[in-house]
Amino acid sequence: MKIELHKYNPLPVPEITCMGCCSETETGHYMGEDKTDYIICYVVTGEVIYNGNPVWEGKGFWAFPDTQRECRIEAEAKTELVWVRSKDERMRGIFESFRADPYTLIFQYEYVPAVRNAFDQLVIMHKLETGYFDMYGIFVSLMQAHFNLVLGGGKSSSELYLQFSRRYIRDSIAGNLRIEALAEKLGISQAHLYRIFKTHLGISPKEYINRCRTEQARKLLLESGLSVAEIGKAVGYSDPMAFSRFFTSQQGMSPSGFRKEYQR
Repeated sequence: MKIELHKYNPLPVPEITCMGCCSETETGHYMGEDKTDYIICYVVTGEVIYNGNPVWEGKGFWAFPDTQRECRIEAEAKTELVWVRSKDERMRGIFESFRADPYTLIFQYEYVPAVRNAFDQLVIMHKLETGYFDMYGIFVSLMQAHFNLVLGGGKSSSELYLQFSRRYIRDSIAGNLRIEALAEKLGISQAHLYRIFKTHLGISPKEYINRCRTEQARKLLLESGLSVAEIGKAVGYSDPMAFSRFFTSQQGMSPSGFRKEYQR
């Protein structure tokens, strides 16, 4: 079956269902029966047979929903794989950028160190039982390496970092958000992260976090019956007084004053 090519837009990075790695030394079949996901699989070490075609280290393959997908290891040698699963239709949009064979869906990749690093990080991640954003951060790093080669670097990679950062901040708004932790997840320095935010948004990462917290607090004050203390916790402030001081500094009035003023 030939997969039709489409003009791709590499941004934003698609959502992923899961990401993982495996290291096998035994022959056998290593791809499940579920055919509803898009899959990108990188062969890090060794060789596999994908739909009857050999794929060795430095190459990989795609799988599309409702298409044939059989992956076998036929030689008793160490084989290491990195794979990504997604139900996001935007995965189809980036397929052309991989320049895979439209019939076999096999591609060659040149960013070998990035894939090896992803494998090593995934091994550690599984041992620590970390969550979605750790997986997604690794995926973003892979896509950053991919599009740097495809598009020549520059704007693409910084936008990938910005996209991950904005989503991470918004989804972690109730927690203890630290700029250094975000930079570490992305594998870049805090100074680099600061430049990305200033270049694209005109504000620092800290200012963006404050805006997100204020926006969420305003929404909850006007649309929910939660107490001021509960809303403070929902945006990362366990101390109601600290939340009140923060909100007042951002809005020019206290949380209760804001609710009273704008709910009338």
